[in-house]
Amino acid sequence: MPPEVDFDVVVVGGGPVGLFLGCCLALRGLRLLVLEKQEAPRQHSRAIGIHPPALKLLSALGLAEQAIARGVTVKRGVVRGERGVLGELEFTGISPYPFVLALPQQETEGLLEARLHELAPGALQRGQQVMHLESSAAWATVTCQDAGGTVHRHRTRYYDFTLPDEIASGQLRPLRDPDSSEAFLAQIP
Repeated sequence: MPPEVDFDVVVVGGGPVGLFLGCCLALRGLRLLVLEKQEAPRQHSRAIGIHPPALKLLSALGLAEQAIARGVTVKRGVVRGERGVLGELEFTGISPYPFVLALPQQETEGLLEARLHELAPGALQRGQQVMHLESSAAWATVTCQDAGGTVHRHRTRYYDFTLPDEIASGQLRPLRDPDSSEAFLAQIP
C-alpha cells in the first residue's frame, strides 16, 4: 500500500449495514476503518426481523447460529383485518432458514460488532462525526471530528456511506478502476 493511503476502505456508519460490510471486508484481509457518530451502541431497537436471505449472509460471517440462539423464529404469519384474515405467509422450503428471526437490532449489532472486533480489532471508531469528504481519482480523504473535538483525516482507496435513515446498498464507491472494483465486490460474501 502506498504510504499516502491510511486504509483500503473507510465505512461511514457503524449500524448493522456498516458493521456487516466491515466484517466482510476484514474477512478479505483489507485494512479498514468504520466510523460511527454514536459514542455507544444504541439501547433501543429500530428493527426486529431478520429474513432468510440476511440469515444466509450472517451465516457467511459465522453468526447465524448465535443469532438464532438469541432470537425467536417465526415460521408463519397471518394478517388479520376488520373483515377477518387478509393473508397468510409461511417460509418453508425457501432457504436453509425457513423463518424470519425476531431479534432486536441492538442484539444483531452486538453480534456484528463483536465479530468485527475479532476480525479487525480497533476498526470500529465510535464518537466520530464525519465532517467532509474530498475525493480524487486515486483516493478519498475522510475528515471527522471525535467527541473531544480533535479533527482526524483518513486517506482511503475506497469509501462507503451507510446512512442510518436510508436503505443502504452496502456498495463501495470505487475511486480507481471500476472494473477491478466490481470484481472485488463480487467476492464479498
